[in-house]
Amino acid sequence: MNRYLKVWKRLLILAIAGGMAPGSATANDTTYRVNTEASRVYIRVDADGHLGHDHGIEGRLTSGQIHFGGHGQLVFNINSFVADTPAARKWVGLEEKFSGSDAKKVTANMLGNEVLDAARYATASFSMTSVKPLDNQAAGQPGRYMLDGQFLLKGISRHIRVVAKAEPTRKPGMLRLQGQFTISQSEYGIKPYSTFGGLVGIKDQLTIWGDIYVAVPEAK
Repeated sequence: MNRYLKVWKRLLILAIAGGMAPGSATANDTTYRVNTEASRVYIRVDADGHLGHDHGIEGRLTSGQIHFGGHGQLVFNINSFVADTPAARKWVGLEEKFSGSDAKKVTANMLGNEVLDAARYATASFSMTSVKPLDNQAAGQPGRYMLDGQFLLKGISRHIRVVAKAEPTRKPGMLRLQGQFTISQSEYGIKPYSTFGGLVGIKDQLTIWGDIYVAVPEAK
């Protein structure tokens, strides 16, 4: 009888060890905080008219945290969004040069009450119900992740899924997370900008990129 008990104990130990082995998708209890100074969000806005221009938007985050293998949230600072910065235009694949005065006009229109209404809706958010490893990596290790949750913009929430890739950085405990997704402005109550009878306007669909740095908080 003792012999059988010993065998079962060994099998139990092996099963537990196997579940903790690298490559498992178990949740990581560590909370990774977003580095809001280093992180950016970029948006490509494509023209829909004979005289329009394509635009690149750059913005920052207010806060955020991620539990790899678990859940997370990113909060975007709408009032930080600026149109056609050189970094934004380069990121979304446009020529970096753009008129500064025109960029200011685009920014003003974007933040105005007919588009993002930044005075009323100062933030947008992506609330992740799951952050699942896709490359058989242990939660919190470099590799691809499926981010599944709700994107909230102007008080309207829609389900989205984002495949993001986590890469190590030179700083221990910090990861760089990059991913992209598309939305239709009309789904969030936004009428795509158009003027001069449609000669100048933008398309309904936007492409949004996240370049997010997350790190384990240093012990105090």
